[in-house]
Amino acid sequence: MQNILKKYILLKYEKILKRKEFLTVNYYGIKINGFFLILTAMKNTKKNGKIGFIIPKKIGKASIRNLLKRRLKYILRYNKKLFQNKKLIIIIKKKAIPTTPINIKQELLHIIKKLKYKNF
Repeated sequence: MQNILKKYILLKYEKILKRKEFLTVNYYGIKINGFFLILTAMKNTKKNGKIGFIIPKKIGKASIRNLLKRRLKYILRYNKKLFQNKKLIIIIKKKAIPTTPINIKQELLHIIKKLKYKNF
């Protein structure tokens, strides 16, 4: 039962938590702009991928920022294969507030396809 749950949870080693890691990915990574998101990606030396979220205060109050963060985590939990061998930072734009999670998911999948075209 626990192995099944671990499959669908973002574990601590799968998250970018330290400022130093955020800065290295932002500096050395490839940036791709979308309508709702900005994705910064860098190859990871380890097999597992890492993910970090940046949600600026300009977007709104904490409840709105947390809602968007929960939506992204939900999308990425079930699509862990998308960020294997990568370090990703996802920056959410203000345009993402009124949209549905389905639109955000389509945007994220489209941006990750762009990464594959760049041989990344």
